[in-house]
Amino acid sequence: MFATEKARAIEANLLEIIGQWNAILSQGISADELALFKSIQTRMIANASAHKTLLSR
Repeated sequence: MFATEKARAIEANLLEIIGQWNAILSQGISADELALFKSIQTRMIANASAHKTLLSR
């Protein structure tokens, strides 16, 4: 997949907005808590991927 010229033009702005949103969402959450969340989320994604046949019904 390739980004269009129009998408590349707004890429920096979009990345800035995503960074700001992540800062808002993670306020008051420690680095250890975020690391645990990311670890659990990664395992959940792997579980979903392993069972994607259930999702395609």
